[in-house]
Amino acid sequence: MPCATALGVLGGLIVMSSLSACGDGNEVTEVSTPRSPAARVTAATYEQYDGLFAEWRDAYVACARAEGLDASVPEDANGIDGGSSPDRPRDKTGLDLECIQKVGSQPESPPLTAETLNSLFDLSVAQADCLRAAGYPVKPARAREVWVESYTSSAGPWLPLDAVFEAGGDVVEAVRVCPDPDPRSVAP
Repeated sequence: MPCATALGVLGGLIVMSSLSACGDGNEVTEVSTPRSPAARVTAATYEQYDGLFAEWRDAYVACARAEGLDASVPEDANGIDGGSSPDRPRDKTGLDLECIQKVGSQPESPPLTAETLNSLFDLSVAQADCLRAAGYPVKPARAREVWVESYTSSAGPWLPLDAVFEAGGDVVEAVRVCPDPDPRSVAP
């Protein structure tokens, strides 16, 4: 099989990462990314974020494979499977520190506007109503202003699924019955 080399361009910025692979496509022979981990990119839209994340994820998986980790992209293309090992240093998100230093940190999703946060509050209240109707013990929401203010704080906001988890309920089933609010659905 012929060898291939790719240079990444993310959101109009040249990331200057290259990946060379030869063979059946599963072997990675070289990964080099001079982008600094401090050069974290924040997407302006979720569409841009999806592209940035896919580029970053693929570079991270290639690096992890080159380091001998059994990393892959799951079937639903969300996240990374097997991207770290307890035998190797990890960053605060649990990913392989050496690869994060090589490919940079995961891009950040778009900032949440006041309008988006207020809409998320409404969706969280609707999810809580749905969970209560399904028999889950969910306390009422805090005041809208407190919830919006706490969303990005270290304390975090009131989330209806926290009550399900704290009560020992099946969170996966609860999300199936009453889906989690998605910022994408209310983003401008």
